[in-house]
Amino acid sequence: MGDFLAACELINWYRKRWLIETFFNILKTGCQIENRLLATKIRLERLLMIFLIISYRILQMTMLSRIVPEQSCELLFSREEWRVAYQVRYRKSHQLKRLVCKICMIVSGFGGHLGRKGDGDAGAKTLWKGLLRLADYLEAAQAVNGK
Repeated sequence: MGDFLAACELINWYRKRWLIETFFNILKTGCQIENRLLATKIRLERLLMIFLIISYRILQMTMLSRIVPEQSCELLFSREEWRVAYQVRYRKSHQLKRLVCKICMIVSGFGGHLGRKGDGDAGAKTLWKGLLRLADYLEAAQAVNGK
């Protein structure tokens, strides 16, 4: 029994390690923190704080879309964000069912995730790429609506 509990503990540690690896992958590759050349330490610290928050949000979106897919998408997205994402994807107004997994898949689709039956859940990379495109769509929608 002791070996089984030890194995379970190792698996739990590995899961946490994988989350940390994913987080730093988002920070290094998605935010490209290593490519930032800033003149002062304070500027680098400020940028790092912003990118840490962005990386955390992307990791949170990735994981929550898998863990609680039936939750309201307003858990992660503003009303304007999910409405624009839905409208761009389906070319029509939103429906009443606004699920976390649905909007995350739409945004990941903007980032290149094909969403076919065997493709599985979207990853952090397609989500961060999709969020960049969503920001462009939001800006365009605001320009059209005169905001």
